[in-house]
Amino acid sequence: KFRFTAGGLISIDSNPFVVDLGEASRLLILVESAGVYPGRPFETQPTVAIVDDGNNVVETDHDTRINATLWTQSGKDYQGLVSTHFIAPRHSPGYHNATQLTRFGVAMFEGLRIDNVGAYFIRYDTERFPSIDSRPIQVSIGIGVKLKIAVRPTGCCARASCDFMAT
Repeated sequence: KFRFTAGGLISIDSNPFVVDLGEASRLLILVESAGVYPGRPFETQPTVAIVDDGNNVVETDHDTRINATLWTQSGKDYQGLVSTHFIAPRHSPGYHNATQLTRFGVAMFEGLRIDNVGAYFIRYDTERFPSIDSRPIQVSIGIGVKLKIAVRPTGCCARASCDFMAT
């Protein structure tokens, strides 16, 4: 209900009324990705919802497929670029997109990660609604977490010294 007031006058209330949920009209990012470091799952995974014109989550929506696709800041789809991984559970390395189904109007992504440094954004889309883009994601070089041998010695025998240069 509404309450009407005016200086020096008695306030008056309207009759109660109901505001119904509108029809599903678009996608909305409820939680943006955060804590993005190369080779590790995002510390905060994205959550996308289907909402009405008033930004109310349409909780009756189930099983709508929401796609998340990794793009560079220059607007190039990252599909097919070597050594760049945008990985979701149940997908093998190299996939550049992930799909999640809605439950009660919400799609909660899990296990997403970006392996290479760079400037990116995620584009979310469905067959039913226009696509939307995440905020920019800057992936910077993280702290070292493992040692990797780039050149392995060859021609060495057991108990013999090997001369090689590791890079």
